[in-house]
Amino acid sequence: MKSLMEGAFYESGQRYNVMVINNANSYTPNLHGVVYDAKVSGIHGTYRVLVFESGQFTNHGDGGWINWAFRGWFDRDGGYVNFRRSW
Repeated sequence: MKSLMEGAFYESGQRYNVMVINNANSYTPNLHGVVYDAKVSGIHGTYRVLVFESGQFTNHGDGGWINWAFRGWFDRDGGYVNFRRSW
């Protein structure tokens, strides 16, 4: 999970926000400027990898490292994350 997140962050030039979530989790994305959206199979299931400029994301499921990881410019309150643009 963490390696998917780190890889996406560095591949996008460290300029975009990144969210990786277990696709089996219940979640609500409200993202803007999405430049990458893919599903990747991993050892613990299928993960959705999102690279984007800004927006909000709510994880309604378990919030452990096995279920989600994110990086960028954000404020977090439990399962709710508000992402800002890096520029």
